[in-house]
Amino acid sequence: RVTMHHGVPAHVSSMGWDPVQRTLALGTSDGQLKTWGKPGVEWLLQEPTGKRIKRLIPLSNEARILAIDEENVIQEYDLVRGEMSRHMELRRVITCIFLPVGQSFLFLG
Repeated sequence: RVTMHHGVPAHVSSMGWDPVQRTLALGTSDGQLKTWGKPGVEWLLQEPTGKRIKRLIPLSNEARILAIDEENVIQEYDLVRGEMSRHMELRRVITCIFLPVGQSFLFLG
């Protein structure tokens, strides 16, 4: 358990930006998810299996972010509580993802 972390984590593998809430998220090759919001607001979360995070998709104007790991598991993190809220395992390789702004559905390819 990390009690304090300062700065950018090593081995960044993905990045996500929410322009509405001005939240930046970085995923690492060892499964860490670091987010920054308002001044003084930071989270460092660990992906449960420690797999490389290959894509991050912030949900605009919500305090949630989707992370896709190297085994194509989609995880949703709640940034208010600072924990993973749910996950979905897919049997296909995810090569692209698109979340239309203001919509509640997701396109996977």
